[in-house]
Amino acid sequence: MSSPQRLRQHLKIHDILTPQRPLGFRRKRRSSTRAEDHSLELELLDPNALLFPPVDHDDHFVAQQFNVTNAIYEFQCSILQQKWKLSIEDHIHHALAINSILLLSQNKYPENLSPYFCEASLKATISKIKSIYGLNLPSVQTKTVSDIFSILQELDVGTVSRRQAIVKLLQLDLSPDERKFANGLTDLVKKLPRVPIEEDVNEYELSTRFADPFLCGLFDDPEEGVYLRWTNDISFEARKNDTLWTCRPDLTITSLKGVKWTTSHGYGEAKSACHEANNFVLSKDLIRVAMFCKNALDEQNLDGILGLQIIGRRITFYLLVLPSQGLYVMYELGTLELPNSLCGLRKLLMDMPLGLLVLDVFRRLCIRSDSPFQPSRHRPTVSMSSFDGIFSASQDRKRPCHLKKYG
Repeated sequence: MSSPQRLRQHLKIHDILTPQRPLGFRRKRRSSTRAEDHSLELELLDPNALLFPPVDHDDHFVAQQFNVTNAIYEFQCSILQQKWKLSIEDHIHHALAINSILLLSQNKYPENLSPYFCEASLKATISKIKSIYGLNLPSVQTKTVSDIFSILQELDVGTVSRRQAIVKLLQLDLSPDERKFANGLTDLVKKLPRVPIEEDVNEYELSTRFADPFLCGLFDDPEEGVYLRWTNDISFEARKNDTLWTCRPDLTITSLKGVKWTTSHGYGEAKSACHEANNFVLSKDLIRVAMFCKNALDEQNLDGILGLQIIGRRITFYLLVLPSQGLYVMYELGTLELPNSLCGLRKLLMDMPLGLLVLDVFRRLCIRSDSPFQPSRHRPTVSMSSFDGIFSASQDRKRPCHLKKYG
């Protein structure tokens, strides 16, 4: 017989019965079924992973009769009503809210927040935060911008050398914060190529060629004992197995007292441009920045602390504050893009108001508080196991994300 089918036909003719195979399904290997069941169990949200204390105190944050404290508490409780774990990319506000952090950005009204914060409520909350902490963009004198612009233009067309441009920038009569911004430009004049580099730079070159010169110009002040430090020299590949709780920040802004580092005034995370479409990695970076800032604010009794997220040549600045008991606010100050060549310096000059705002915030707010230490106003940072009980480790670049502006 040439085939099983013809053999069955032959046996049937001679009234020989053969066992029939059940139709409609195919048996799976037990090991495969167990693996799938285990994977499914891992994606079930664990409602016992978190416990949010009720807001039974009088220190509520209210903006135009909208109770922000109650709203963030209801938003937190809604997380525990979910059946499945949440993805990080499209639930960044949830990921911060479990640590009692409300992320606020101008002109952004996330759908996740909409049942608890309508557009008007978010605008009112942002307006009050800006009013309390003085977060409006400062004005810059036209003459200051014109003088710096002329020097950069001369450098671009080649009528002055780098050295001559640096001397001219140093000779300008500027305010202290304007001088710091000009110092950042001066350090970039020393480092930037005349024409853009085609290939993407890695994280090390990103920090040394672009971000470090500008940020050191803004924040480094050895006379006052303040230093911007790159504290994590491990490569991205080596950090793939790191968790939110085991890695060090990429950069810190720290005070030096004697021979020891003391107060931390800011934290930052950096990724090269090749990761700008990886919203999972970028979201984890933002969560890390928020956690580093929150823990430092709690432990050091700070009025506020600066957060930085660097993606390629874009730098987004955040301010983390504690306006009321149990409510941390992480407010996005703004984003600027560093140039990739000398000809782009004039465009960076247009972001001088943002640079001056960041410097003003850093000087006024990112310091130890004059108020007594009040641990009752703080909230604990969730553990890694609790975080993993709420959020999935799955990744999907097609998911919507709060950080999509970096596309």
